[in-house]
Amino acid sequence: VEAGYSRNRGATIIGLELYLGDFRTICDGYRAASGTLFIPEMRRSKEGLAQMMLAIGELGAIGASPFGVDSLVQGEPAWLRLKDGFGQLRAVAECLRDFPDAMARGFVLDVDHPSAELDFNGFVLRIGTGPKGMTPASAYPAYGIAIEETPGRILLAGRGFMAHFGTSGSGSTGILAAEEISGSDGRTVTRRFNGDEIFSGKFAVFPGIEPIPDAADQPIPISADMTGIVRYTFYRFEG
Repeated sequence: VEAGYSRNRGATIIGLELYLGDFRTICDGYRAASGTLFIPEMRRSKEGLAQMMLAIGELGAIGASPFGVDSLVQGEPAWLRLKDGFGQLRAVAECLRDFPDAMARGFVLDVDHPSAELDFNGFVLRIGTGPKGMTPASAYPAYGIAIEETPGRILLAGRGFMAHFGTSGSGSTGILAAEEISGSDGRTVTRRFNGDEIFSGKFAVFPGIEPIPDAADQPIPISADMTGIVRYTFYRFEG
């Protein structure tokens, strides 16, 4: 356990070094005790990166820091994975700076929790892993953060999942626009996806950074060469 003084809040923050145990239960306990969640030390692995997404997106953490990143070798898989995740978190930070009152949700998918449903005031994201060739089994844990910037516009960031968009009531939802955001600054639009890339407006694929097996066999090629950060604008229709 570590304690630090917060000038903004004028109070002591009880931080935690969190490597073992039930991540969410422990975080909830510290958040209740301190009023703020801050994790100055945690795993730097893929599991740790997924936990960072959950802590910041779902539990409102003001910060989370993997331990020992200075010992990673530049260009190796662990370094590339963390760099990729930090790019997504940079975009999340920029989004929350622009929309401080926005609703944010974080999620982690694994063998015990293979799906998640996020409800943004009746607009629903159904998150899961896809069939062979879409998101490989090695994507576990899959992870991400969704932020409702304005009604009908959501920033979605993460890796290893598929997202279907709908409503909790009648009617259907389609994708009007999908803009890929740079992980370097969290703001620049790098690409605007077309109809094939958003599967005719039906769903979105966020592949892991690992090679996708059997991707060449897919009628619409799926590439892992994306930032894992997309801003979606939606429309609703009856049908």
